[in-house]
Amino acid sequence: VLNNEQEIILEYDDCCEQLLTPMVADINGDNAPEIVSFGSDRNLLALDSSGDLLPGYPLELEMHSIAEMACADLDQNGTSEILIGTLDGLLSAFDENGQNINGFPVQLSSGITAAPIILNNLNIALGTADNKFYLLNNIGDILIDLELDSKIANSPIAADFDNDGVLEISFSTITGEIYLIEQDGSNLAGFPISINEHVINPPLAADLNNDGNLNLLLFTGLNNFHAYHNDGSEVDFAPVPVYLCGNTPATIGDIDYDGDFDIIAGASNSVIIIDSKLPKGEKIPWHTYRGNYRRTGFYGDNILITEAKDHVTEMQKIRLFQNYPNPFNSSTTISFSYHRDAENTEINIYNVKGQKVKTLSNDIVATTQLMHSITWDGKDDSGKPVSSGIYLYKLKVDDKTRAVRRCLLLK
Repeated sequence: VLNNEQEIILEYDDCCEQLLTPMVADINGDNAPEIVSFGSDRNLLALDSSGDLLPGYPLELEMHSIAEMACADLDQNGTSEILIGTLDGLLSAFDENGQNINGFPVQLSSGITAAPIILNNLNIALGTADNKFYLLNNIGDILIDLELDSKIANSPIAADFDNDGVLEISFSTITGEIYLIEQDGSNLAGFPISINEHVINPPLAADLNNDGNLNLLLFTGLNNFHAYHNDGSEVDFAPVPVYLCGNTPATIGDIDYDGDFDIIAGASNSVIIIDSKLPKGEKIPWHTYRGNYRRTGFYGDNILITEAKDHVTEMQKIRLFQNYPNPFNSSTTISFSYHRDAENTEINIYNVKGQKVKTLSNDIVATTQLMHSITWDGKDDSGKPVSSGIYLYKLKVDDKTRAVRRCLLLK
């Protein structure tokens, strides 16, 4: 675990490859986060914030899992359960002591290959290797068992697409069928859609154009970005051809703070950013992989992004500019804008190894009411000239890193 200064604050050696994305959740109800991970030794780990294993863990499963985990308080006892499905079709819900809760494990028809998600009513949606979609309740009863044309690609998502106060479930298959269904298994009007393109990653849900309705967004293996209205029609600017996309899950947000959504996805050697150029809406209920930054796959955790709204507003008032001149030889000026006095502000200089070489704080000058600047003379904290190369300079306000840029020193 790294903090925002790239310092290791927790390390646990499991001696094997970790197969699934780690989750962050309060497993034992102590109001502190635990880290949950699963490795190639089939061990399920639950670590507290000190790096110690919870009682009952590691828990060795009888079969491997290739589908991401999910986490929520399924039995409503104040602690969260770890939901994990294995290749033999067994869906387990382990409590803080490594024991299955009432109703679990559940034996499904085939290996669980589309990761489970947990809806706000604690229903569980997932897919299996024999081309089936399942919806279960929080005590393991199967509510829906749908036969599909092919396997679900990666995982379903959940959001209220028709604004009726009840979440719908969306997923796409590897052969290009896009589904949007109610929790009774019925399709929303206009769905499913057949695009005849290989889909390998889960979609996203956001109000792309501020009309109050959610849009369904996804990338395909044929290098296209698709965006649909909730009636199955495609958004005007879509599909968008992109280069080498679809290898990794996407994320949506206004990364340049210009009032519209940007959709970000990565490939083996590139990052794709699509600027929607539409006035963004307020609703982004499934904005990233597994729904939220804790990677829990639980719709109830997705509200964390709205809790960060004040922080985003604060960040919009902070801007770190490119140093000038750059490249530089003897000295360079670093400027930033901030709506408050710079008394709790500093610029830290790091080399490419992540080592801090200089802290600039005492000589920050307010050039205008909002603009501040400081000069770096190319020396470290001991007064010795640093060598030529690339350096990172980070703006730190109130002990938090707010922005980072790079500069080049040439001698």
